[in-house]
Amino acid sequence: MRRWVLLPLILIAVVLLASAQTAEPDETTQTLKSGETVTKALTTVTSTAISPLLGVSVMGAWQYYKTPTLQRGQLPFFQRPYFWAPVMLLLVLIFIKDTFGGFAPLIKKPLDAIEVLVVNHASLVLIVFPVVMNQVARVMGFTSLKGLFASMLSGPVVYAATAQTSGIHHAFSMATAVLYLVVGFVITAVVWLLGHCFDVMALISPFPFVDFVLKAIRNTIFGVLLATSIISPHVGLVLALVVILVAFLLFGWALRLAFFGSMFAWSLLEIAIRCAGEAGARGGRAGFQRGTEGREQQNLWEAVTARGRFADLRLSTPVGGTGEDGGNWTRE
Repeated sequence: MRRWVLLPLILIAVVLLASAQTAEPDETTQTLKSGETVTKALTTVTSTAISPLLGVSVMGAWQYYKTPTLQRGQLPFFQRPYFWAPVMLLLVLIFIKDTFGGFAPLIKKPLDAIEVLVVNHASLVLIVFPVVMNQVARVMGFTSLKGLFASMLSGPVVYAATAQTSGIHHAFSMATAVLYLVVGFVITAVVWLLGHCFDVMALISPFPFVDFVLKAIRNTIFGVLLATSIISPHVGLVLALVVILVAFLLFGWALRLAFFGSMFAWSLLEIAIRCAGEAGARGGRAGFQRGTEGREQQNLWEAVTARGRFADLRLSTPVGGTGEDGGNWTRE
């Protein structure tokens, strides 16, 4: 237990130390700015990891709104409307499922299983990891991931008098970027796993509307982190550190619960698909029988109406008389 407490503290301390070393010793202002950038990046990554869909929707829309029109083309893909607008629509559908789906659990539970198996894992890969890489690029002083990757591939700008110094500085900067990525991915995965467990508990809960409460708690954590990081970045950093610490403390339990949730969701979808297939087969057989009976009745009717003396007669409701073949007949 003690090692899980020390691990996130060591990782964050290494990140802060590396960020301090990236600036020149005489540039105190630049050092403080680098520390503030790391603080903002840490709170952004933590907020997005705890609730990826909500995080990318809210922060992406806010960043797009406050960015000048001419500079919006430089925003990363997850901060553009073509990405976060469909995510907002997906959030609305999930909200409808969680609120009104409790009245139809046979439909809601398979949808919960799809959310656990597909939506959450896709959000980790398509949303959270790109956010981490984008924040690392900003901490390193680049405006986008393209600048960071271009710097890694092109190498240092070498001058005749400072060739050795430039090479060492570039190597140290790239090592720092790799360190940021590793630490960011580790923290993100652990925090995401904690947020993912809320969806797993909602899936396995037999009580209706419990999932709405669980997700409300998770979204409240996200809201508090986001609000405090905007109002007071230092308070936001403290709360982010608390969330990260709790996530590391509960990592073993969360990992076991996530594995159990994946197996439960997979089994639930298998049962739902099998039941749907059996229901479709039964419906097909019943429809075939109904179709056969209908064709037999149609053939009988055509045979009756084909007779010359009954050609102008049609079957109708009883009128008191009885026809030759036991039916009630009337003349049109």
